[in-house]
Amino acid sequence: MLEIFLETPKWVFVSFALILFLGISTCFESRRSAQELILSPLIFLGLSLYFLVLRSSSPLISAMTFLASTIAGTGLASFVYRNTYIGIDPKTDKIICKGEYKLFVIILIVFMVKYFLGYQQAINPTSSENILFTIADVGISGLLIGFFLGRCGMFIRQARRAVNSSQ
Repeated sequence: MLEIFLETPKWVFVSFALILFLGISTCFESRRSAQELILSPLIFLGLSLYFLVLRSSSPLISAMTFLASTIAGTGLASFVYRNTYIGIDPKTDKIICKGEYKLFVIILIVFMVKYFLGYQQAINPTSSENILFTIADVGISGLLIGFFLGRCGMFIRQARRAVNSSQ
């Protein structure tokens, strides 16, 4: 077990530290503009699409899996955040995002699954040629991207409702 961690590339630990920082920051209330809310999902979307094109052995299946899982993630976020209260800071006109642990837990789960898939690929390089491996790898990325996009969309939608109801 210790060997697994010793053989892990250093960038994985840096990524994990960044994920911990970002995940913990979602546990506290923050004020963000709509542009700030959409920035993270767009960055993750761009990176995922880049790696999808770069590493895909089955581009059509990967693209369909990514699209389907992104739609599923968006739907999941819409369900999870349907009753989340979002306010508008009257001084700055920024969206008040209440602190919550849901996103942090989901990010950690996705990291663990992606770490496991990366480990499997490292010990068995031909595993990435397996269609089920590709579907799992691309699917979990699409699910996370969809969840980010859905969360962002729900926050912006609810912020607009808050603005309209206050007028």
